[in-house]
Amino acid sequence: PHELSDQGETVVTILDAKARQPGRNIAWRGEDGRSGAMLVAAGTRLTPVVLALAAMAGFTTVAVTRPPRLALVTTGDEVGGGGAAGIIDSNGPFLTGFAASLGLAAVHAHAGDQEDMLRQTLAAAADQAEVIVTTGGVSAGAKDLVPAVAADAGFSKVFHHLAIQPGKPVLVMRRGERFLVGLPGNPVSVVATAHLILLPLLCRLLGAPAPVWLELPLTAPAINRGQRQQFLPMRLTAGGVRPIAWNGSGDLIAAAAADGLIDLPVGASLSPGALIRVLPFVGWQAGATGRLPDRVPRH
Repeated sequence: PHELSDQGETVVTILDAKARQPGRNIAWRGEDGRSGAMLVAAGTRLTPVVLALAAMAGFTTVAVTRPPRLALVTTGDEVGGGGAAGIIDSNGPFLTGFAASLGLAAVHAHAGDQEDMLRQTLAAAADQAEVIVTTGGVSAGAKDLVPAVAADAGFSKVFHHLAIQPGKPVLVMRRGERFLVGLPGNPVSVVATAHLILLPLLCRLLGAPAPVWLELPLTAPAINRGQRQQFLPMRLTAGGVRPIAWNGSGDLIAAAAADGLIDLPVGASLSPGALIRVLPFVGWQAGATGRLPDRVPRH
């Protein structure tokens, strides 16, 4: 209540006992963070909120890691060709978008299945980028030229072939501070190995944390009868996650309808409710997946 004093001044009487407690409704100096406290640690991605925090702390400049430059090299005489035998390049657009989702720019070139052309293309890529990403040409066929041509260019093998499905022929090589990541040619193999192999490397070069795997319950059975660890397209559901039926490493439609990958070890036979490791796709957003059309049954 308000009342006038003898001097004509307004007197306010506070009746709420809690409101009269000392220290209430005061923002104390240092209660959010004391002087010298770490606010933005090395390896923190500068999201809009983190940038706002740095500005609030009085910083107009911060030390950052220069992002690695990427050069994407698709390979194969059959890719991009005309006529019924031509295969439309989907790997180039995928990897360009993959890089952009990480805030990285990438140049893109294509090389046919000729040693001289591939050698020149890889040399130009090494002049432009710290990370060269190739697609195709890393398996065991006569025209799988990437490992030998890269070795001739001074790259040393880190590993070649992993017991995974899809993506078994994946290759990683290194020359000094430059890396070559050879992804297989089939589009779902590219999607899987880009997340499993390329993404951790880029995070390391960016000084960023490694990709985070989640553990979620299955809402449908998941069985691996093969001899390789499977990383399969999955879809998030209200109660957890379920694998998407797919037709192999060429089934980009299934991958585009997925939210990420599940990790299914060899011999796994999991029932609904079992926890499974899940890696969301780079750039994933709820509801931003493709449509999974009705499938024609295999005969």
